[in-house]
Amino acid sequence: MTNQYLSLSTISLWTRLKVGLLMCVVLGISACSSTNESNSDIHAGQKYEVFLEDKSGNTINIGFVEKQGDKYNFERDDSKFKDFFLSMKEMKCLEGAEIFCHIHYPYPQNDVTEQNNSVWLSHELLFMYKRANQFGARLRQGVYFELVPDGDGFKGVAYSLDLDDLASPPDNLSIPPINTNELELLEVDERWLPYLKIKQM
Repeated sequence: MTNQYLSLSTISLWTRLKVGLLMCVVLGISACSSTNESNSDIHAGQKYEVFLEDKSGNTINIGFVEKQGDKYNFERDDSKFKDFFLSMKEMKCLEGAEIFCHIHYPYPQNDVTEQNNSVWLSHELLFMYKRANQFGARLRQGVYFELVPDGDGFKGVAYSLDLDDLASPPDNLSIPPINTNELELLEVDERWLPYLKIKQM
């Protein structure tokens, strides 16, 4: 039994290492370097622009984020979004190669100053994609962006997320419920907007 446990642990560790190496390739080696002099959090009172990016490097400025007290606040630029009525709910979505909708995290954030990282910020930037010919909301086609420090901001890559998992509140609201160790990287070649960038204004 011990050998089997060790074997499974080794496989899990190797899987995480492979994902980590892929992140370094996608985001750039500097994002994974321990000597990279970059911030691990955004500064209180400073605004940061938020961009979604396609595979060709074209970006859409979708708003800005700032830290207000002990919480992150994302101010979406609704002029870039269209109103879609999906599954009896109005959603703000970008329309292009796909329909890409912003999904509001439905529960309170914990005090982000206690963790000094970008995990709660990622929870403010949840999305859902769907093809134009797909009916209704496709919550199983959720997108979670894992953010890594990049100069004065962040850049990230998309993971697949079943947003139905957020239908019920987590047992402990002080802990971010989404964990990339339990997710799979999104298929970049098949998605319209697989990247996200946050830059200091």
